[in-house]
Amino acid sequence: MGGSIHTDRSVSLLPEPYLSVACLENLAGSFYLEGPRSRKFVDAYDQIRRSALPAGESAKRITQIVEEEWS
Repeated sequence: MGGSIHTDRSVSLLPEPYLSVACLENLAGSFYLEGPRSRKFVDAYDQIRRSALPAGESAKRITQIVEEEWS
């Protein structure tokens, strides 16, 4: 079987006060993980937030990439 990019799935964290709940969605529906079972998703989102550029810098970088690639 070949690989796939899984465009039919998403993972999100619920907003406050449910920050330790991860929602896994796919074409068949939604599945919710709470407490210790959601920890790896919460940790992954925290790592992404820590490594992300501030909003203004991110917008500048996206603009730069678009200009470089599409000009």
